[in-house]
Amino acid sequence: MKKTMTLNLKDVKTFASDWLEEIIKNRRKLILTVLYVIGLWCGTRIYIADSGNVSYSLSALLQLFEGRKLLKTFALLLIVNLTPIIISFLNGFFAFGMPISMLSPCISGMAAGVLNAWLFSCYRLHGVIFSLISVVAFGVVITIMLLVSCNESIMLSGQLAKSIFLKDAGERGEVKDFFIRHLIIILATIAVTALQVVVTVNLYSKLLI
Repeated sequence: MKKTMTLNLKDVKTFASDWLEEIIKNRRKLILTVLYVIGLWCGTRIYIADSGNVSYSLSALLQLFEGRKLLKTFALLLIVNLTPIIISFLNGFFAFGMPISMLSPCISGMAAGVLNAWLFSCYRLHGVIFSLISVVAFGVVITIMLLVSCNESIMLSGQLAKSIFLKDAGERGEVKDFFIRHLIIILATIAVTALQVVVTVNLYSKLLI
Protein backbone atom coordinates (compact mmCIF):
# COMPACT_ATOMS: atom_id res chain seq x y z
CA MET A 1 0.00 0.00 0.00
CA LYS A 2 2.81 2.38 0.91
CA LYS A 3 4.64 1.58 -2.32
CA THR A 4 1.53 2.38 -4.34
CA MET A 5 1.09 5.72 -2.55
CA THR A 6 4.78 6.52 -3.10
CA LEU A 7 4.55 5.71 -6.79
CA ASN A 8 1.40 7.77 -7.18
CA LEU A 9 3.02 10.76 -5.47
CA LYS A 10 6.03 10.51 -7.76
CA ASP A 11 3.73 10.29 -10.77
CA VAL A 12 1.88 13.43 -9.67
CA LYS A 13 5.14 15.33 -9.20
CA THR A 14 6.44 14.18 -12.57
CA PHE A 15 3.20 15.18 -14.29
CA ALA A 16 3.21 18.60 -12.58
CA SER A 17 6.83 19.20 -13.54
CA ASP A 18 6.22 18.23 -17.18
CA TRP A 19 3.08 20.41 -17.32
CA LEU A 20 4.92 23.44 -15.96
CA GLU A 21 7.81 22.93 -18.39
CA GLU A 22 5.36 22.65 -21.30
CA ILE A 23 3.74 25.99 -20.48
CA ILE A 24 6.92 27.76 -19.42
CA LYS A 25 9.07 26.78 -22.40
CA ASN A 26 7.00 25.71 -25.38
CA ARG A 27 3.51 27.12 -25.73
CA ARG A 28 3.26 30.26 -23.62
CA LYS A 29 3.72 32.79 -26.46
CA LEU A 30 1.08 31.13 -28.62
CA ILE A 31 -1.32 30.86 -25.68
CA LEU A 32 -0.85 34.55 -24.76
CA THR A 33 -1.48 35.65 -28.35
CA VAL A 34 -4.61 33.50 -28.62
CA LEU A 35 -5.91 34.94 -25.34
CA TYR A 36 -5.40 38.48 -26.66
CA VAL A 37 -7.36 37.66 -29.82
CA ILE A 38 -10.14 36.14 -27.71
CA GLY A 39 -10.19 39.37 -25.69
CA LEU A 40 -10.60 41.41 -28.90
CA TRP A 41 -13.58 39.29 -29.90
CA CYS A 42 -15.14 39.55 -26.44
CA GLY A 43 -14.67 43.33 -26.42
CA THR A 44 -16.46 43.65 -29.74
CA ARG A 45 -19.33 41.52 -28.45
CA ILE A 46 -19.56 43.63 -25.28
CA TYR A 47 -19.92 46.80 -27.34
CA ILE A 48 -22.62 45.23 -29.54
CA ALA A 49 -24.54 44.06 -26.46
CA ASP A 50 -24.40 47.38 -24.58
CA SER A 51 -23.41 50.06 -27.09
CA GLY A 52 -25.39 52.85 -25.39
CA ASN A 53 -23.56 52.87 -22.06
CA VAL A 54 -20.20 52.16 -23.66
CA SER A 55 -20.59 55.04 -26.14
CA TYR A 56 -21.47 57.47 -23.34
CA SER A 57 -18.40 56.50 -21.30
CA LEU A 58 -15.97 56.65 -24.23
CA SER A 59 -17.37 59.97 -25.46
CA ALA A 60 -16.63 61.46 -22.05
CA LEU A 61 -13.04 60.22 -22.22
CA LEU A 62 -12.49 61.71 -25.69
CA GLN A 63 -13.25 65.18 -24.33
CA LEU A 64 -9.66 65.18 -23.04
CA PHE A 65 -8.44 65.03 -26.64
CA GLU A 66 -10.82 67.79 -27.69
CA GLY A 67 -9.44 70.13 -25.04
CA ARG A 68 -5.85 69.24 -26.01
CA LYS A 69 -5.05 68.52 -22.36
CA LEU A 70 -1.74 66.78 -22.97
CA LEU A 71 -0.76 66.06 -19.38
CA LYS A 72 -4.15 64.60 -18.43
CA THR A 73 -4.27 62.61 -21.66
CA PHE A 74 -0.74 61.32 -21.07
CA ALA A 75 -1.61 60.32 -17.48
CA LEU A 76 -4.77 58.52 -18.62
CA LEU A 77 -3.11 56.61 -21.47
CA LEU A 78 -0.11 55.76 -19.31
CA ILE A 79 -2.40 54.22 -16.70
CA VAL A 80 -4.21 52.24 -19.41
CA ASN A 81 -0.98 51.06 -21.08
CA LEU A 82 1.13 50.46 -17.99
CA THR A 83 -1.34 48.90 -15.54
CA PRO A 84 -1.47 45.43 -17.22
CA ILE A 85 2.35 45.40 -17.41
CA ILE A 86 2.71 46.31 -13.72
CA ILE A 87 0.21 43.60 -12.78
CA SER A 88 2.11 41.10 -14.91
CA PHE A 89 5.39 42.18 -13.28
CA LEU A 90 4.03 41.66 -9.76
CA ASN A 91 2.52 38.28 -10.68
CA GLY A 92 5.99 37.02 -11.49
CA PHE A 93 6.84 36.98 -7.77
CA PHE A 94 3.97 34.66 -6.85
CA ALA A 95 3.90 30.92 -7.36
CA PHE A 96 0.23 31.21 -8.37
CA GLY A 97 0.76 34.31 -10.52
CA MET A 98 0.83 32.33 -13.77
CA PRO A 99 -2.98 32.15 -14.33
CA ILE A 100 -3.40 35.88 -13.69
CA SER A 101 -0.53 36.73 -16.05
CA MET A 102 -2.19 34.63 -18.73
CA LEU A 103 -5.44 36.57 -18.29
CA SER A 104 -3.80 40.01 -18.68
CA PRO A 105 -3.63 39.84 -22.52
CA CYS A 106 -7.29 38.79 -22.62
CA ILE A 107 -8.38 41.81 -20.56
CA SER A 108 -6.18 44.15 -22.59
CA GLY A 109 -7.58 42.74 -25.83
CA MET A 110 -11.11 43.16 -24.51
CA ALA A 111 -10.52 46.88 -23.89
CA ALA A 112 -9.05 47.31 -27.38
CA GLY A 113 -12.00 45.44 -28.91
CA VAL A 114 -14.54 47.72 -27.21
CA LEU A 115 -12.69 50.89 -28.28
CA ASN A 116 -12.22 49.84 -31.90
CA ALA A 117 -15.82 48.68 -32.25
CA TRP A 118 -17.02 52.03 -30.89
CA LEU A 119 -14.81 54.04 -33.27
CA PHE A 120 -15.93 52.00 -36.29
CA SER A 121 -19.59 52.30 -35.30
CA CYS A 122 -19.71 56.01 -34.46
CA TYR A 123 -17.23 57.63 -36.85
CA ARG A 124 -17.26 55.29 -39.86
CA LEU A 125 -14.31 56.02 -42.21
CA HIS A 126 -12.80 58.70 -39.97
CA GLY A 127 -13.08 56.32 -37.05
CA VAL A 128 -11.33 53.60 -39.03
CA ILE A 129 -8.45 55.96 -39.93
CA PHE A 130 -8.19 57.25 -36.36
CA SER A 131 -8.23 53.71 -34.98
CA LEU A 132 -5.61 52.38 -37.38
CA ILE A 133 -3.15 55.22 -36.68
CA SER A 134 -3.78 56.08 -33.04
CA VAL A 135 -5.14 52.87 -31.52
CA VAL A 136 -4.02 49.88 -33.61
CA ALA A 137 -0.50 51.05 -34.56
CA PHE A 138 0.48 52.02 -31.02
CA GLY A 139 -1.62 49.22 -29.58
CA VAL A 140 0.44 46.63 -31.46
CA VAL A 141 3.64 47.95 -29.87
CA ILE A 142 2.10 48.12 -26.40
CA THR A 143 0.62 44.64 -26.83
CA ILE A 144 3.96 43.16 -27.85
CA MET A 145 5.53 44.62 -24.71
CA LEU A 146 2.67 43.26 -22.60
CA LEU A 147 3.06 39.80 -24.11
CA VAL A 148 6.81 39.90 -23.45
CA SER A 149 6.10 40.97 -19.86
CA CYS A 150 3.55 38.19 -19.36
CA ASN A 151 5.94 35.71 -20.92
CA GLU A 152 8.70 36.70 -18.48
CA SER A 153 6.25 36.68 -15.57
CA ILE A 154 5.01 33.18 -16.39
CA MET A 155 8.59 31.90 -16.58
CA LEU A 156 9.52 33.31 -13.16
CA SER A 157 6.21 32.30 -11.58
CA GLY A 158 6.62 28.79 -12.95
CA GLN A 159 10.13 28.56 -11.53
CA LEU A 160 8.85 29.69 -8.13
CA ALA A 161 6.09 27.08 -8.27
CA LYS A 162 8.62 24.38 -9.11
CA SER A 163 10.95 25.45 -6.31
CA ILE A 164 8.11 25.37 -3.76
CA PHE A 165 6.18 22.28 -4.77
CA LEU A 166 8.84 20.23 -6.55
CA LYS A 167 11.91 21.36 -4.57
CA ASP A 168 13.60 22.43 -7.79
CA ALA A 169 15.51 25.65 -7.09
CA GLY A 170 16.06 28.02 -10.00
CA GLU A 171 19.02 30.26 -10.70
CA ARG A 172 19.42 33.46 -8.67
CA GLY A 173 20.21 35.47 -11.78
CA GLU A 174 16.67 34.94 -13.10
CA VAL A 175 15.18 37.53 -10.71
CA LYS A 176 17.81 40.13 -11.64
CA ASP A 177 17.21 39.56 -15.35
CA PHE A 178 13.46 39.78 -14.71
CA PHE A 179 13.91 43.23 -13.11
CA ILE A 180 16.14 44.52 -15.91
CA ARG A 181 13.82 43.33 -18.68
CA HIS A 182 10.79 44.88 -17.03
CA LEU A 183 12.61 48.17 -16.46
CA ILE A 184 13.28 48.28 -20.21
CA ILE A 185 9.65 47.37 -20.96
CA ILE A 186 8.30 50.08 -18.62
CA LEU A 187 10.60 52.80 -20.00
CA ALA A 188 9.70 51.81 -23.57
CA THR A 189 5.98 51.91 -22.68
CA ILE A 190 6.34 55.44 -21.26
CA ALA A 191 8.12 56.61 -24.43
CA VAL A 192 5.54 55.00 -26.75
CA THR A 193 2.68 56.48 -24.70
CA ALA A 194 4.16 59.99 -24.95
CA LEU A 195 4.32 59.67 -28.74
CA GLN A 196 0.81 58.22 -28.80
CA VAL A 197 -0.54 61.26 -26.93
CA VAL A 198 0.93 63.73 -29.41
CA VAL A 199 -0.39 61.78 -32.42
CA THR A 200 -3.79 61.09 -30.88
CA VAL A 201 -4.52 64.69 -29.80
CA ASN A 202 -3.58 66.12 -33.20
CA LEU A 203 -5.37 63.41 -35.14
CA TYR A 204 -8.53 63.75 -33.04
CA SER A 205 -8.89 67.44 -33.89
CA LYS A 206 -8.62 66.65 -37.62
CA LEU A 207 -10.77 63.54 -37.90
CA LEU A 208 -13.31 63.26 -35.08
CA ILE A 209 -14.45 66.82 -34.41
